[in-house]
Amino acid sequence: MSTGQRKRSGNGHPNVWAFLTLATFPIVLIATDMLGLHGVWPFVYAILATLIVLALEGTIRGKLWPFEPHFAECLGHPDTPIRILLFLGGVLLILETSLIAIIALDRRTDMALIGFVARKECTAWHDPSSSSLCRRLMDEKRSTAAAPTVDGRSFAIRTRALQEWYPDAPLATCAVRQAASWTDTSSHYALAYAHCVSWSIDGQGKLKADGATTRYVAVNLNEGEETLPHVSGWSDDMNDPSWDMTLREHAEDGRDRVRSSSVLSDILPVLQAEAKIRAEAILQR
Repeated sequence: MSTGQRKRSGNGHPNVWAFLTLATFPIVLIATDMLGLHGVWPFVYAILATLIVLALEGTIRGKLWPFEPHFAECLGHPDTPIRILLFLGGVLLILETSLIAIIALDRRTDMALIGFVARKECTAWHDPSSSSLCRRLMDEKRSTAAAPTVDGRSFAIRTRALQEWYPDAPLATCAVRQAASWTDTSSHYALAYAHCVSWSIDGQGKLKADGATTRYVAVNLNEGEETLPHVSGWSDDMNDPSWDMTLREHAEDGRDRVRSSSVLSDILPVLQAEAKIRAEAILQR
């Protein structure tokens, strides 16, 4: 065996380096995702790992496997295109199977899928109430109230929002969802999403939205055993001193929740549809 052959054998055959380079990307991609990294980071680490393998080969062998005569001949072979297609098809099949398995087994994807369906059903229709699925989602939201006091709190927040934002509107409705709550001895503090709409009737007798307001609101609710909850403190601006006066020791926690929350964009179509249904119910009385 010649000195050159021994050197090449000791540094690794080009086929070995080719396999390591091609296998590194999907292995690192899947491993980083399983370790909890999401978004573009698995792809970034997979690319970096592939470049490291190539750099390592260049350092050890002094050249890279794509420039070997053997691989140049392979690329010119008539069967090369179909082999590449088969390889890519296998990789795509593995990735698609992994994606389906993640969607089926990972519970974290459930809310994302539900939010996607809600946005599609409640925004794709000219009249959101025309979608039976959108109405059902809203009915399920309303039926999740654990006790009458929860409905009473929502009613109190809707009433105060109308007084603050549309006090003189002939017809206005609101929809709210509580994002967080804190209960002390005598008070209940809540952070809520509130969406209110001012309505008018067009020439065809249909509802027309004249204006809408959607904000995070902080409220202080007083509750009695025999009385409905009523709002004693209110703020719709977390940079205003009234926010601290309303939530008191929970004010900073409320700000952190607002800054880190992305739920409002997902639930807004449902709130919009609910506000319209409430307006239609008023007209039918």
